[in-house]
Amino acid sequence: MGVLSNPRCEPICQPIVIQNGRYQCTAKNYLNSKCAPKCNPKYAPHGSVVKTCQMARAGAEWYTAGDEPFCAPICDQIEKVQNRKFECSNGTEMGSECKFYCNDRFQVRGASSAKCVQNTETENGVGWTATFPVCEPMCNAVPRIQLGCPNLFKIPKNNFIKKLIEILSENCKPKLQFL
Repeated sequence: MGVLSNPRCEPICQPIVIQNGRYQCTAKNYLNSKCAPKCNPKYAPHGSVVKTCQMARAGAEWYTAGDEPFCAPICDQIEKVQNRKFECSNGTEMGSECKFYCNDRFQVRGASSAKCVQNTETENGVGWTATFPVCEPMCNAVPRIQLGCPNLFKIPKNNFIKKLIEILSENCKPKLQFL
């Protein structure tokens, strides 16, 4: 067996953990390793995105530029559904409010908004305040009435009333046009 000449010990940082996730590091917990939080499903990283193992007076320590990272619970993603649109104030983050809209000729059936709030009945403790709505087609049986009347100002004044009645009875019957 060979003998190591000049063995050298390098300081390392203590292993790090994060609740509801794990750290993904470039070089485990060795000096200059950079670690970013990878959160479990239904959680999102908050605070600083990177911790770095750096030399300190007492050996090696993790350095975070900013707030300590943590994994916060988030609400379920909103499924994209045909003819429905939505806008959220802060994605699926706690406190975000989403408003729902429909494409033209469709109407919202259900709640027109939902908010991501604490909910003890869900797996991660947060949930939406309402079930997401659907967009239904508006009733197509409502006709648009279009009158096919000629310009009444072209009628001679001497027999205006008689001519007007004649035109209205022949040409201006409502024509039904479905939308």
